[in-house]
Amino acid sequence: MTYYIQLGSTNWPEQKILLEDAISTLEKLCDIDDGYLLNEPMSKFGWTFVDILLKPHFHMAIEQEFAEKIHKAKGSKPPEKFVDFFSKFLEDEGCNLKLKLLENN
Repeated sequence: MTYYIQLGSTNWPEQKILLEDAISTLEKLCDIDDGYLLNEPMSKFGWTFVDILLKPHFHMAIEQEFAEKIHKAKGSKPPEKFVDFFSKFLEDEGCNLKLKLLENN
């Protein structure tokens, strides 16, 4: 399974650094390297939007490592629960980003 998530920020340069640190922490917790890809940022109306792709091995490691927290997250479907968990994890790590699930395969 692959999740494409759109990140939205009004201060992307600062948030990018915080995001990379938070994901690095998550990768260490899951014992994963190179678990994601970011596309080029797109700006409009004072916001910067960036799509992040969580690679399948990273996504599955997160699901295993944090199964209980994901299960308790908001949402009626597994992808919604995962994005809610991911959003809260990033927020706890100091990120101020809005997340939206674009598609999952």
